[in-house]
Amino acid sequence: MPDERWWADQPAEAFWLEITDRADLGLDLHAPAADEEGYEYWSYALVREVREGDIVLHYRARPHGAITHWSRAVGEPYRDEVVWGAHGQASGRGPVAPYPRPGWRRPLDGPYELPEPVTKEQLRDWEPAIRDTFDRLRAEYPRTPLYFPFQLSDSRPLRAFQGYVAKFPRVLVDEIPQLAGVAEYAIATAPTPMDPSPAAADPGLGTSYRSANPDVRTAKRQPFAVDPDLVDRALRAHAATQEAVAAAAAAVGFDPRSAAPGEPEFDLAWEDGRSLSSRMRRCRRETSEQRPVRRWAC
Repeated sequence: MPDERWWADQPAEAFWLEITDRADLGLDLHAPAADEEGYEYWSYALVREVREGDIVLHYRARPHGAITHWSRAVGEPYRDEVVWGAHGQASGRGPVAPYPRPGWRRPLDGPYELPEPVTKEQLRDWEPAIRDTFDRLRAEYPRTPLYFPFQLSDSRPLRAFQGYVAKFPRVLVDEIPQLAGVAEYAIATAPTPMDPSPAAADPGLGTSYRSANPDVRTAKRQPFAVDPDLVDRALRAHAATQEAVAAAAAAVGFDPRSAAPGEPEFDLAWEDGRSLSSRMRRCRRETSEQRPVRRWAC
């Protein structure tokens, strides 16, 4: 991923678009760490760049063809196994049946239904304004990827980007009537360092345990970059150990837990009312001067 971001240092640019047909809308953003060829794909990697308090608009691709809901990002992204199948060619090879693979999750608080959906037909009616926004951004940032949420063509009508996550420019939020009210409400209720998003402030320990998959396999990757068999054996050993520890904890009456939104990343934890035991990667807390919210780096 390139270092430059056209929205950097612009706090108002806090909007994103998830393009999906998933049933559990608003639970989180999640995507593989790599595409089917083993390379990082920008539309997946943007999951990690959504900041706490940012707004994610949900475009429901099938069968709705409309932006129907919005959610707020809470906590911080974390590594996890995801079950993912690519619908098309954008991610390297498709369609591909879903299978477990290493990935990232970005917790969300939502979804909240729009008073009126933004339909595909309405977006096509507004295509001149959307094109104007694209042209102005391209002129202002000529050598920077825009990660635009819509595909524009002279030979076919406007459609949502054929990927997973895209950047939604604030000017489009203001120009689309159904979204303007969402922006006002979301900004008025935005979390602050003293009053963080709900999940980030939750004092409880984790969430219900998510079983590790001992049969997990890595995606295809560039030959000889790393031996995939060695990676797969390590992943299987890690998952098998985690499952064994979780079963042993449950057998003596503990409640195995997995990391919840806003918590540092850990694989397995439990508590007995007096102390906390966890199989946790070493983490350090970091605070950004530009954005003083909770950050954890492992």
